[in-house]
Amino acid sequence: MIQVTWPEFGTDVKLVEISLNELEKRLLKTRRKMEEGNLTHLVVYGDREHFANLLYLINFDPRFEEALLMIDLKNDPLILVGNECKAHLTASPLFNAGKLRYELYQPFSLLNQPKMDSRYLNEIFLSEGMNSKSRIGCAGWKYFSEQEHPDAEHAIDIPGYITDTLRKVSTFANVVNCNDLFMHPGYGLRAKCSSSEIALFEFSNVMASEGMKNLIFNIREGMTDFELVRHYNYSGYPLNCHIRYEMRRE
Repeated sequence: MIQVTWPEFGTDVKLVEISLNELEKRLLKTRRKMEEGNLTHLVVYGDREHFANLLYLINFDPRFEEALLMIDLKNDPLILVGNECKAHLTASPLFNAGKLRYELYQPFSLLNQPKMDSRYLNEIFLSEGMNSKSRIGCAGWKYFSEQEHPDAEHAIDIPGYITDTLRKVSTFANVVNCNDLFMHPGYGLRAKCSSSEIALFEFSNVMASEGMKNLIFNIREGMTDFELVRHYNYSGYPLNCHIRYEMRRE
């Protein structure tokens, strides 16, 4: 065994913002994948735990609510958001450039908030050109193989009331799981990283490694979890895994 010094990764890594140009390229690639799969529409669902596809496509996540993005082959995408998310749409360069439409869909809001100013889902879907001849791809967070489900193509992992409405507007056969379009390790769009994504991962990894190093270097006998975690120097950015505290009795 040899003793080595702790690696230095630096602390001056800058956050790289996703550009409008990159988001437009991602939408173009998505539409090409839709054409390859004979999809007329793509419906992308997101909530607090499952927002990565929305972040990839439009640089938006719904925080404490839900959201639904609809993409066809020619029009600007339409995002359905709840009461609180409406103001958060400015996080998307597409929205700021007037290339992302939005509609308030208040059932995505928390319980007991005002919900009198929204159309029914079926009305929205029909107005987006969905009908019995439409082939609609659904993306939540998982796709399935035939080993996992006997009808994997129609195993949809987004909320049932959305899926049921889509099937009534179109047909059962025409509403399919297409999350592999994003997540398949071989051909999924998110399987390959752009230079800006690599820079973003570098930024987050440096924050995480420096925080963990500070925490380890400040461990002292008798410290509580609450005292120790202060040395992590949490920056306020969302965490991809949660800090866990355990209360134990000896």
